[in-house]
Order: sequence, then structure tokens, then C-alpha cells
Amino acid sequence: MAITPERSWIDGSLSAMSPLPITARHSTYSLTCWYGDPATSGLLVSSSIGIGHGGRLYRQAAAKDPCRQALSAHSPDRTERVECIALPPEAFIEFFPKSGFFVLVMQEGYIRGLWTGSSMPTPPLLHSNFSLDVSGVAGFFGGDEAVSAMGTVHVYEGRRWLGWYNSPGSYEIAKRYGQLACSRFWNGLYPGGSKDPATLFELDGKHGPRFAAARSGTIIKETGHIAHLLTQECKKMPAEKLASPRTSSPVPVTVVDLWHTPDPDMHPSRLKSCSAMLASIPIIASVGTCFVCAFFHDWICCMMILFGMLSSGLSCFVIGSGQLTFTRPKSAGAAPVGDGILEADNSIIVLKGSEGAVAAITRGSYGLHFDCAPEFRRIGLCSLLLMTQFFVQLLLIPQGTLFGQFMFLSSLAVSAVYQLFLSSLNKEEIQRKILMKSVLKRPAVQKYELGTRTAMAVFVLLVLQPEDLGRQLWALIPNDTAVWREWKRVVVEKIERQEKLVFDDADWNVEGLSLKDQELLRIFFIDAEGAYKGYLRHTNGPTSNVCEDAYSYKLDV
Repeated sequence: MAITPERSWIDGSLSAMSPLPITARHSTYSLTCWYGDPATSGLLVSSSIGIGHGGRLYRQAAAKDPCRQALSAHSPDRTERVECIALPPEAFIEFFPKSGFFVLVMQEGYIRGLWTGSSMPTPPLLHSNFSLDVSGVAGFFGGDEAVSAMGTVHVYEGRRWLGWYNSPGSYEIAKRYGQLACSRFWNGLYPGGSKDPATLFELDGKHGPRFAAARSGTIIKETGHIAHLLTQECKKMPAEKLASPRTSSPVPVTVVDLWHTPDPDMHPSRLKSCSAMLASIPIIASVGTCFVCAFFHDWICCMMILFGMLSSGLSCFVIGSGQLTFTRPKSAGAAPVGDGILEADNSIIVLKGSEGAVAAITRGSYGLHFDCAPEFRRIGLCSLLLMTQFFVQLLLIPQGTLFGQFMFLSSLAVSAVYQLFLSSLNKEEIQRKILMKSVLKRPAVQKYELGTRTAMAVFVLLVLQPEDLGRQLWALIPNDTAVWREWKRVVVEKIERQEKLVFDDADWNVEGLSLKDQELLRIFFIDAEGAYKGYLRHTNGPTSNVCEDAYSYKLDV
């Protein structure tokens, strides 16, 4: 219901009136307030109105406002929701949507009509003197976490459907992934960077250790991303210490039995997780704050939150449409077994398996397949949408109410916490789990620690059984002295004759060596005996130090 003015008050044309010029902020105007017919029993009182942030008017009258008391006598049932103001001469203002009233003023300075607003509720913090700085609203949250969180969209099953929340960092996401779009327009809008999706999403680009094949003689000085992942997986595993007569510089040796040969081109299964339950938190928060802003008729903040939800959801859906792939070179039909060693930093990884299985480690790679490749026009449009979201929110959010701005920031804060959680996940660890479970089908992995490099070299020779034992041993221990040459000759002969590596005085009491050299040779033979005992433990079925749930991969996310 509205208070209707008397018909005799209304004359003239509204088009002849102009809005009240409100330019100052946090200033006060002395105004005249009245209610009634100025020709007969008009009541004139004084009041004031404050001009707040954004040019909005706020009441500053006392609790016993004479203007409110006068209006109460006329309409006591509407006193609590009626604002009574007056304006100076030659002034006019049409509508105050945040206060809910409508005022028309004659040029002589009298109020021609006074209406109450609709029955909409008054938003909280309406009369607060606090204001949010525009730059603070726009730059409060960074985009690094958002970019990192978007990197998990291809490795978790169903993650592409869970982006419907008002996400911070839209500008950074647009700059990062807009680089994929290929055309003159997109290259000018998003210059630089990599055009390879796998590298951009950190699924490729790392370098692995040197590889030396035991039978084919192939040497790869620098392997790729998959070998790097396997190396990191082996590093984190606990090692079983083999009994050794002495320990100088312990060397870890990991034996990986690649019993499964992956297809040359395959789509690994994505990880399953309970992240959908956590993703519902920012989605519910964004929907809730959007409805609260709509309830208080703050349509600017309501539409900005909704715009953020739609742009984030569409971008996550389109960017997440890429399919994770794994590729490796096709091996020749008559190729020998691919056994070999990866020489990582102060550690050795022995790979045993077919040529195709080993090639999956040494020359395999992850990739992403998009239906919109190679132009990636859809990703470019989504990046443009995210950039538009950033600038529109930057310009329009300060025009909303203070309460609406807090609702907008609250939705961003909840989303930022969720994205912080996603960015904290180790994406490299996730890739390792996909590799071991889906690509390699859980290979048998055993890790040992040998006390010296001498013992390590003998253990590796016994596990690999290369065709050229001497060349392999010289590659592992390049030392070239009389003692080392004699030690290598005896060890290679015993392995070739398939004898036990057990040594006696006749092996180290070599004519031509000094007593000191003979003692050193005896120590090297003792190291070889220790490695031989460790090899027997390995071949007799040692307990694998990879527990069953190490590849269960169900993360608590």
C-alpha cells in the first residue's frame, strides 16, 4: 500500500523536472520537510540527509523526527516504513531504490507527493558509513590458486561438471589457458606461452634420467616426463637394507618388473574421488548469496554472482572436455627385451620387461585430446568470457549495496578456500598414480639399499644379465686401475660361468700387486659376495615393499 497525495497537489509535467545533482560523498544537506497543503495547514520542520558512498542518501534524523510524527498523525499504520524528507528549492529527485520511497518536488520547494516504497525488506548495513574500495574488491583474491585448481580438471573423473560457483582469479585463468587458441586475433589477445595442451596443464615437460639398455645397446641421454614420474615414485618408496660387510656410500637400487605392455595409444582411467561433495560447498555458497542479494533487491550483486557462476561453470566444462591420453612408440616385432637401467641421482632403477613396456617409460608421454583442436576456438571464447566477467564485476560490484558487496566477497572467499584445497594437491603424485595403476597395471616394484657402489654394480649385473657383462660393468664403475681391472675380470668370469660369487685367497693374492693392493682387492671381493647374497634374497621371492593399498588411489578429496 502507498500513501496517495491529494489530487489538488499534482499539476505540471514530470518532464520539466530534473534529478537532484548529488556529487559529494559523506556530506550533509540541511533540508526542509513538511506534510500537508502549503496553502492551508502545511507543517514545516527541519531535518537532514547524508550523502553516502556512490551518491546514495541516508537518514540522519533524530528518533523523534517531527516529520515522522506529522506523518504518523495522518497514517499511523504506515509510520514505521515511511521515510519523510524534503528537498531545497529548485531541486528534484525521483526514486531512492535502496530506501523505498518516491518524492516529487515543486520548483517552489514544496513536496508535491510522497509515496512509500514497496514492501521489500531493507538490506542490512544500509546506513553504515563503511565502504569497500573498488580496487580492494577486485584484487582481494589472487589467481594462482585458481589456475592450479583448473589443472586438476583432466585427472579426476567428473571434475569438469563441478565448476558452477563464483570463482576468483578469472583473469589469470583467461590469460593462462587462452594461449591455446590459435589465430591472429587470439594470439594478439593472449600472446606468448605454450600451444601444447599437455605442457600447459603440466602433464609433460619434465626431464628424466639417462637410460642404458642392457641388450640392444640403446642409450638415451635424457628421457622424458614419464621416466621422471617413475623416478620420483621410486624415490619415495622405503628401501630394504641388504646385509653388507661394509657401508661407505649407500646406493638405492629399485627393480621394476614391467609385466604389462601398454597400448601405443590409450586413454588412461581418471581417478575417482569424493571431491564432488566438497565442490558442492562453493556451489551452495554461490547460489545462496545470489538468492540473498535477490531477496533484498540488490540486483547488481545478484547478477554479478550469477554471471560468475555461469562463466566459471562453462569454462570448467569446456576446458575439462579434453581427454587424457598416453602414447608410446610402436616397437619392432623382432626387437629384443627392453631391459635396462635408469641412472638417477645417486640411485639406480632397473627396468625389466618387453621393448614396448620399457619404451612406455623411456619414450612415453601424456597428452590431451580436444575436439576443437588445433584452433581451440571454444577455449578462446571461454577465456574471453572469463576476462569479461572480471571487468564487468570490477565496474559494477561497487554500484551495489554494501551488504551485496559482502555477499559477493563471501561467495569468492568460499570458492577460494575450495580452490586452495585443489591447488594443494600434488598433481605430479596424481599423475604417478595414474601411471602405475592405469597405464602400467601395478608393476612389481622392489627397492633395496646396498652399502657400496661396488656391491650395487654386482647386484645390477646379476639382475639384468646383460649380453656384454664387461661393457655393462665398466659403464657402472669406470675406474681403471690394476686393482679394479683384476676385480672386474674375476667377477665377470664367475658370472659368465654361472658360478657362485664366493672368493678365497687365490682370488686376491695376485702376483704383481702390492700387499696394500691385495688387501683392497679382498675388500672389493667381499662387497661382491654381499651383493650376491642380496641377489639370492631377491630371486628367492623377497617380500615386496609395495603394500597392496599403495595403488588403491582413492584420495580423501
